[in-house]
Amino acid sequence: MLDENMQDFHGRLARVARGRAIGRTSAPAPGRRRWVAARALLFLFLMPIAVKAAMLLRLGGAEYEARLDILRQGTTAQKAGAAVMQVDPATARLADWLRGLGG
Repeated sequence: MLDENMQDFHGRLARVARGRAIGRTSAPAPGRRRWVAARALLFLFLMPIAVKAAMLLRLGGAEYEARLDILRQGTTAQKAGAAVMQVDPATARLADWLRGLGG
């Protein structure tokens, strides 16, 4: 039994060695790992802008600002939320672009 397991283990090692000899590895290349991290940061940066643009498009500018005014009069956390949710140029531009897609 032990010999079968050892033979199986050595067979797997040989397959891994052959794969590395022709350039196949299971670990991602270092440049790929950086790209994955950059994509995650880009997603974290762009997603709030997309959410704000969708809300701006759905509510309209006046209603969106009215709701922000309500938040600005609230607690410290609500004031911080209002500061984050205020309309910036990227949000306005994306909302306009989305509005153009809708007809």
